[in-house]
Amino acid sequence: MFVHATGDASFGQAPPGLYFRIDAPEQNGRYWVYDPLVDSWAWLPDPGTQAVPDPTPDQVAQSADALDARDYLYLEAPDLAPRLDCIISGESGWDPSQVNARTNAAGLAQFLPSTWAATPQGLEGLSPLDPNANIDAAIWLARTRGWQQWQVYTIGLCR
Repeated sequence: MFVHATGDASFGQAPPGLYFRIDAPEQNGRYWVYDPLVDSWAWLPDPGTQAVPDPTPDQVAQSADALDARDYLYLEAPDLAPRLDCIISGESGWDPSQVNARTNAAGLAQFLPSTWAATPQGLEGLSPLDPNANIDAAIWLARTRGWQQWQVYTIGLCR
């Protein structure tokens, strides 16, 4: 069963729109529910609950906080993350909107337009200014072509 948070004080500071999983049966008119916002358990009164259908994947995604770009990198490629973190820091300072006026290199890892167009993300039509797409492309590029395309690596700053 899922419970839809209404944000009332009986369950803490949960904003409307979040869903919480309940696996325990009702006891004394209350449910024992895990609250991921504060990483703890709380009693939710039965009158404050309403049966709802399982949330759709979109509803679950909307209720989750998006990872910031650096956390996304370390989650997706922990083996490459320290070096890519250094490269991205040197190339764009972690500013996803960074565009080099001279070369038109764009995004976190500063992809040249021709290089971006050859990545799976570029072939899908994604923007190099999309932080997660840029990180995915940087991971792909590092795994398929190595590190030589980034100047901060070639001059010895991120080895």
